[in-house]
Amino acid sequence: MNFMKLIIRPIWRLYLKIYRTVLQFLISKEVVFRYHFFDRHKIKASFDFEVTCKRAEAFCISCQSENSKANFVYSHSSKEETLYASVYACLLTEITYGLTERLEIENQRWLRYFDSFQSAETGLFFDEAIECEWFPDSDWWGARHLALHLIGAYRVLGAIPKYEFKFLENYNSIEKINLLLPTSWNEVYSPDSDFDNKLMNIICLMQFERDFRGLNIYNGVIDHVIAALVNNINEYTGLWGRTPRTNDELSRSVQIAYHLIPILAYDSIEIFQYERMAESVLATQNKAGGYGVALNSSACEDIDSSDLLIWMYPYLKHDTQLIVNVSLWKHAEWVTSNQCRDGGFVFRKHQKFIYGHRNMGASAQHGAMFPTWFRMLSLCHLEQHLNGKQIAHHRSPGYYFLGQR
Repeated sequence: MNFMKLIIRPIWRLYLKIYRTVLQFLISKEVVFRYHFFDRHKIKASFDFEVTCKRAEAFCISCQSENSKANFVYSHSSKEETLYASVYACLLTEITYGLTERLEIENQRWLRYFDSFQSAETGLFFDEAIECEWFPDSDWWGARHLALHLIGAYRVLGAIPKYEFKFLENYNSIEKINLLLPTSWNEVYSPDSDFDNKLMNIICLMQFERDFRGLNIYNGVIDHVIAALVNNINEYTGLWGRTPRTNDELSRSVQIAYHLIPILAYDSIEIFQYERMAESVLATQNKAGGYGVALNSSACEDIDSSDLLIWMYPYLKHDTQLIVNVSLWKHAEWVTSNQCRDGGFVFRKHQKFIYGHRNMGASAQHGAMFPTWFRMLSLCHLEQHLNGKQIAHHRSPGYYFLGQR
């Protein structure tokens, strides 16, 4: 028994470690070989961004109100026009080829429409069509989430919101912002924990106020949060939280990273754990090409991983870059497969999805404005990265941290 413990077990563990290392090396070399001789050309041929754009444009136009050109419904299943839907339409004009001309909406009309929803007291935007009990204080959807989307729409129009985001004063101290940070960074964050979305919404809006309205009052809080994020990255995964033990935990960790990295990336903060992060993010890809535990991965899961891979790409070793490109070629084909007959995209294939309110719902296999914008944004980044075509959209805090101007 002692002989087994002292001699055999350590040798067996060493053998397994060497076996796994060699196997991983051979798999990576096979991926690189396939990229050069097979996958690159095969997948590239099936990814036609221009055709996808035209179909998405047709869907967006089909959701436009007949009464007011700046008003949109969320999907063909929706009856009520919503501010969210109009914001997504505005954002789409920047990443498709001809939507701006086809919608025939002057910038001032967009701006008057958006301004009409903003509260002078808080700076947040409120829409009676989606009013409900969780709208004011949710972050996966709701008032703060909508505000972060709207700064992108205002940037598309070359403007800023009429009023300051005064609600941010509620978080403008180290003591207050610490209440939003995890008490322990070495834990599992459940899907019910939404600290990452909340932190993204609040800090990115502070960055916007700093850079586009010239308000320096939030600098201390922004710097404090950036330091907390940099100092608490898991050195084994390049992500935040405990080293994942299941695929669900890994997926959640990558989603958290997508919400926190924009805070760092927008201010050009380097993190130095790029190889570890790439390994973790690549591991979320499934057999269908999506980045989720289920084969019908969601629009959020997909862009969370693909945008992170594109962002970290310049910092990766050459062999890792080739592996990332193989993954992204496969993913581009998967994303385009989520486009429906109506030209819109689904949030998740073969599932009905209601986004926060019944007026923002879509039946299975029917397009909706949120996933159409999010998946088109993802395809825009993939087209630029994989095919080298410049579809330069703006750069602003939050979802547009990969922007070029």
